[in-house]
Amino acid sequence: MTKKKPIFTLLIVLLAMIVAAGCGASNAKNEEGTNEGQASTTENAVTYPITIKHMKGETVVEKRPERVAAADFVVLEHMFALDRSPVATGNYDTAKGFPIYQPYLEKYPDIIALSSDYSTPLNYEKLLESDPDLIIAYDWANIDYDKASKIAPTIVIDSKLNGGYTDGKDAFSYGLEQIATAIDAKDAYAAFTKKFNDQVAATKKIIEDKGLTGKTVLFLMAGEKTNYVYDINFYYEKFGLAPVKELHQNEKIAGGIDLETLVKANPDLLFLAEDYTNRTGAVEKLKANEAFKQIAAAKNGQVYDIDTAAFGPTAVGKMYGVEWIGKIIAEQAK
Repeated sequence: MTKKKPIFTLLIVLLAMIVAAGCGASNAKNEEGTNEGQASTTENAVTYPITIKHMKGETVVEKRPERVAAADFVVLEHMFALDRSPVATGNYDTAKGFPIYQPYLEKYPDIIALSSDYSTPLNYEKLLESDPDLIIAYDWANIDYDKASKIAPTIVIDSKLNGGYTDGKDAFSYGLEQIATAIDAKDAYAAFTKKFNDQVAATKKIIEDKGLTGKTVLFLMAGEKTNYVYDINFYYEKFGLAPVKELHQNEKIAGGIDLETLVKANPDLLFLAEDYTNRTGAVEKLKANEAFKQIAAAKNGQVYDIDTAAFGPTAVGKMYGVEWIGKIIAEQAK
């Protein structure tokens, strides 16, 4: 009996090791899958059911959503920022118009298009067919809340709470956090926010090192006849840059400015974007104009191309903006 006891004990130890190894592999698999939409295992994990307060009232989300429908392009790109993808989205062609979203659309090729752009209404039949367990929209999507709510629990985000061009906010954090809370992606939200804030600080340092603090900057979307000013306080305030006084918070320029007004504005730095709805080469045509070449930014070699995604209330787009501004200034500024 005494001789058998050590063998029996060894078997128990081996069995325990096997079980432990199996549990460890299982845990590792779960952690590895977090970025693919698995539930968070940290203190940020959401406990369901959860009540989300939003523009239209309150919506109870009973369980962790696995099939989210985005009613508009900004919700779509917010989900990309959280390393998630909706099963369907409005404004699909709008997203396709921005080069920076192509890698996401290639990664998630099965997204159902509910509308092409902001001028076309949502296709509620396709929304129903997409079988969502949660629908998320910004207020500008003009979603029929009652109709959508009959399909799945629906959340409508108030865009004003995000901030806008004039108050210096990033114009995405509130909405992104609300989406992250609803879909149990608060870990991804925290990681994105940290990376974003770190990049803002890094770009500000580059601008300071290049001696550009206080310089006037203009963000412009070029058109064939009219150029549209994006008066973005976020970039001014975070990077220590100055707006062009004559154009700053000037409601009269809502319809855009002509070349003569641009020349008079004479910014030190100019970020030029192509009209994402109608790419006709307007940026290159503007650069080739002899009057344009007299602008201080053109003379100093500080005219920079940029994607219009950096101008809007976007998360991936604004991340691109702060990264690109830092990168291009570091490479080209004198």
